[in-house]
Amino acid sequence: MDIATLRAALMEDLARHLAPVPLADLEVAEDLDHDGDPILRVRAIYDDRGGDPTDDQVFEAHGVVADRLQPLGETRFPILTFISRSDRQAEAA
Repeated sequence: MDIATLRAALMEDLARHLAPVPLADLEVAEDLDHDGDPILRVRAIYDDRGGDPTDDQVFEAHGVVADRLQPLGETRFPILTFISRSDRQAEAA
């Protein structure tokens, strides 16, 4: 499955899961883990002007992602990280 389709599917589910914290963007990239196995790097960029995700939201997000990928036939393991929009902007500077 192509990355754009995966991103769109995950964006919708993660945005719903993180509410009321707005999900600003989602980066999805193919990669290999340290053993050479294929993985998906999923980076959720949330708008911290709307607050921060709770610990429970962050903890449960991997299950949301995995549950969305399985029916799509995606077998690559997702590595999920979170970063605030302001931290991402500072990172890019």
